[in-house]
Order: sequence, then structure tokens, then C-alpha cells
Amino acid sequence: MRKYFIIGFLILTTMLTAIIGCGVKRENKLLAKISDRTITLGEFEQRYRHKVYPSEEEEKEDKMKTLNTMIEEKLFAIAGEKDGLREEVEKTLEDYPDRLAVNQLYEEMVVKKAQVSLIELKKTYRKMGRELHGRHIVLKTKEEADSIYRELRKNDAKNFADLARLSIDTKTKDKAGDLGWFVWGRMDPEHQEIAYKLKLGQISKPFETRFGWDVLQIVDERTKKIRTFEEEKQTIESTLKRQKMTKTATDFLDKIKSRAKIHYDTTAIRMLAGKSTQDKPANPFEPPPLPVLTEEEGKQVIVTSILGTITAADLIADAEKKFRKPPLNTEETIIRFLEGELTNKLLVRAAGRLHLQKHPEVIKNYNRTLDNRVAGEYRKKYITPREEIPEDEMKSYYETNKETYSIPERRAAKVVVIKSKPESEDIYRRIKRGGDIGKIAKEKSIHYSKNREGKVGPLAQKKFPEEFREKAFSMKKGELSKPFKTKDGYCVIKLIDIEPPGYNDFEMVKNRIRSEMKNAERDKIKSDLVEKLKKDIPVTINEDVLLMAGKKEKEEERK
Repeated sequence: MRKYFIIGFLILTTMLTAIIGCGVKRENKLLAKISDRTITLGEFEQRYRHKVYPSEEEEKEDKMKTLNTMIEEKLFAIAGEKDGLREEVEKTLEDYPDRLAVNQLYEEMVVKKAQVSLIELKKTYRKMGRELHGRHIVLKTKEEADSIYRELRKNDAKNFADLARLSIDTKTKDKAGDLGWFVWGRMDPEHQEIAYKLKLGQISKPFETRFGWDVLQIVDERTKKIRTFEEEKQTIESTLKRQKMTKTATDFLDKIKSRAKIHYDTTAIRMLAGKSTQDKPANPFEPPPLPVLTEEEGKQVIVTSILGTITAADLIADAEKKFRKPPLNTEETIIRFLEGELTNKLLVRAAGRLHLQKHPEVIKNYNRTLDNRVAGEYRKKYITPREEIPEDEMKSYYETNKETYSIPERRAAKVVVIKSKPESEDIYRRIKRGGDIGKIAKEKSIHYSKNREGKVGPLAQKKFPEEFREKAFSMKKGELSKPFKTKDGYCVIKLIDIEPPGYNDFEMVKNRIRSEMKNAERDKIKSDLVEKLKKDIPVTINEDVLLMAGKKEKEEERK
């Protein structure tokens, strides 16, 4: 079953010294070898998060945790293959080589062609320092825009404000077409390219945008202060590259679609839409049910192209295979689905003509995914704890690890926080004489607890609000503190309850214990299995390469 690839396309210990020698690219340096599988430095760095370590020993220890996980995956993949799991997994990846080939097609036809030169970077930087003030008139058709352009040229644009009232841009038509001030990179790309080619006062020839046909004039300009070229360079480069990639991808898709000679049969599509229920589904997140066709209706051809024909029955069969069924209840949704299916197939065809299914990157990524899937199936098959754990075992575990389920002492207090010290002292005296601290807190306190009559807790010491914590856990139950300063003002606190420490009873933590015991069993099974596999499958690690991981950036900074 073909998948949708369009979105991915538009956007997408020691070893032989010779292997890791200076002729090998940094990311390709061999870090580990597990039988016939390898782990390169580049692959490791995709998984590892670099940090600063107090010692080389701690650095090595932390990196080994990540590496051991990756080695474990390779061991399970090799063991799973020997166990016959590969064949079943390959069936689930039937279309994956095509998907990877399309990704590589995007790399070859878009990414590699969207390079940005130093000249382009500097030209863009100069434009960023020029701020423009413009006005425009937007018309529906080229003919209207040409007429407006002639009128403006004939009158030296003195009639711009009057003609702007004909604009279909409702935001500017009553403001003489005024667009205000704008800078490079902060306006619509279609306007930006034209605007920055115009001289002061010059009127552009009509140009088409997604909003209509536009006539633009620059009425003023000024210099804008910006950061240095070196400071802006990376941002400019990423912006230009993104723009180039978008345009290159769009142009490529348009080209392969135009060459595909796609023809939609609107009569057959209308029939298909009419066979769909027009009732709204009970669940708004679910698409309408797919149309039910007679045998004759299913034979109707709804689209032809260089790929052949697609009948109504073919379309329904393709839609049925989708994880989420597409809506096929309008002509628009049918054509959209057809276009997506055809574009996918055209991209796969284009990738095939370039033999990208055999590209080294495609093969490497496919084998990596296959290994991961096989390793996953191997885990499911062999690393499985007991389904049920006897209650007496869980109780024994509870008693052995009882401290884990302890409940710390918790305290509750009522607080009143006041801005001024004199007022807090007055409140302290009122409470001391028998005043209700809860009512006073509700009336006077500026602390969020006022809506709970000043009550805070019961909470353990670590979770008690920091500004009251030390005081609350040094008082006796019923004791009232004298006013003391906090970050928000002056506080009076009365300790109203102390819950002594204890333990959660067994029934309360039974599910947690079951989960912990299963996890411990799973870890033990996995650990034993890894050790057993390592006796049969050779594993070698290059520690020098391991210590290189995460240090590329620092090396470049020194250069």
C-alpha cells in the first residue's frame, strides 16, 4: 500500500586504526562493531546529548549508557534475524523503500540545488538595511491592472489615491493604498522581490500574487540600523535556503504533474460524489462513510494519466486501505484525494528512474529501520515479565522496600500576609487576643491563600511554600508566630495541624508495587539476555572515538 509522501517531500573497545584513520569523515568514524553491524560517531551523536563533565571517567561512563542502548538494539536485531523475525517485519515495510527513495529524491532535487552563495547573502544583507514605504492597488484581473497602470503613468501617479478606491485590498483601499513602512524579510515574498527592485517614486508593472494583480509604488525610503553581516549571516542563509527549497520543490512537483498528462472525468467524479451520503456523521471527527457503488459504476474511469487509468472502484479500494478514511462526499475532496495519490506515485516513479531505491543512504536507512523493528519484535517475544505476580510476593516486596512507601510529616497552617509591618503587628495582637485568623486572612491578607481563609497545607516540608517553610516546621501545634518579613510583605502564621510521618498501606500501593516488580523482572530478563548474546556475538568498541562525541562544536570554535 502506497503512503502519502507529499508533505515529507515539500518540507523532508579498540578497532583497526585504518578504519578510523584521518581519511574517514568525522561522522563516519567507526565507534562500535557488533558482528556485521556498525555504529558510527554520527549515528551516536544523533542520540547522545552532550554535557560538561567533571572528569573524563564520568564522561566515558555517561556516554557508555547511550552506546550500550544502541549496542543492545543491534544485538537484539541480530538475534531476531536468527530467530526468523526479519521476514515478518519486512512484510510491514513493503512500501518503506519507496518512501525513503522519495526522501532521497527531495535531497537530490531540492536540498542540493537550493544552495546560497556569498553574493546572495551580501545582496540580501544590503536590502535589510533599506526600509521602504509603499502603496499599492490590487485588482482582480490583469486587464484591470494594466488599465490602472496606464492611468497612473499618464498622470505621474497623482491620481493614485483616487484609483486606490478600486482596489480589492479592503485594508488599504480607503488609505490611498498605503502599506506603511516595511523591511526585507518582513513582508510577503511576492511583493518583496518587486518592491526592492523599484527606485524611489517608481511604479511597478502589474504583477500577479495570490491576492490578485498588484501595482506597487515606493513613496519613501530610509536607512535601518541592523546587526553586522557576520551576526546576520546565519539567519539570512537559513531564510534564503528555506525559500529556495520551497520554490524548487513546488516547481519540481508542478513539472512532473504537467508531464503526467492528468485528466479528470468530471462526470464520473460527480457521480461518485453523488453516491456519498451527505448526512453529517454523528462524530464530527470521523469522515463520512465511503460511497457504495454498483459494478457498472465502479468501472467508470475517473482519471487518466501517464500512469494509466483509475476507476471509481480503484479509488474506493485505495481509500479503504488508509488508516484514516478520506472524505469522498464532494467533487473537491475527491479531486484532492486523487491528486495526492497520483503525486505520490509520480514521485515514486521519478525516484525509481533515478535508481534512488539503491542509493546508499536509502539502503542504510532501510536497514536501520528494519533492525529497529526486528529488535522490537525480539523484545516483545523474549523480554516479558510474568502476567500475574502472587500477592504474597508483592507483600514481601512491600516489607523489604517499606521505606520507599513512607509518608513524611505534613503540616498545615493559616497565614496572613500584609504589606506593612505596623499593620501586621496589629493583626498579631488581634489574633493573640482571640481573633479568628481565618476571617482576618480572608479580609486582609494579600496572599493567594486568602480565599481558603489563609490555609496552607497539609504539606510535607519540601513542598511547603518556601517563604513560610522554616517557620512552620519549627513551631508547635497551635502556636502563633510574631510578624516576620517575606518576599511579599510581613507574615503572621499559626500552625493548626501536624500529621505525623507514616507509611502508605499495602493496598494503596499495590498497583505501584506490581508495576515496579514487573519492571525489575523485565530489566533482569533483558540484562541476562544481553550478557548471553554478547558471549555469542562479538562486540568491539573504540573508546577514543567515544570521547570525541559532542566535541565537534568546540573544535570548530577554536578554529
